[in-house]
Amino acid sequence: MLSNETYSNISIGIASAITAYARIHMSQFKINPDYNLYYTDTDSIYIDKPLPNKYIGKELGLMKLEYKFNEATFLAPKVYGGLYFDNNKIFKSITKVKGIKNKLDYYKLKTLLKKRQFFLLKLDQTKWLKKY
Repeated sequence: MLSNETYSNISIGIASAITAYARIHMSQFKINPDYNLYYTDTDSIYIDKPLPNKYIGKELGLMKLEYKFNEATFLAPKVYGGLYFDNNKIFKSITKVKGIKNKLDYYKLKTLLKKRQFFLLKLDQTKWLKKY
């Protein structure tokens, strides 16, 4: 054994099974004609109305309600944002853009819906590189 080798305590089979089960569980919401589906990922769903309380909670296998968006924009997988009221009734915004660490303003994200507007959006990103 080489001195710089490391071993992780992981199981690809168990991780794959959990992901597959999550996809099966999420499919009941994706194909439900009672909901308009706006966006979904492995562990999240954005629909037009609340889920029944039996699906929401902190226990394993239940959904967590993160936001009730008043307005939202979904551009691509892992690229979205929205406006919402927090628990203190303060109007806030959130954006999620895969690969972008710096905060992106929701209204700037929303401009990407307009044709050719993406040329006007400049994103500064600091990248750290590791020298091998």
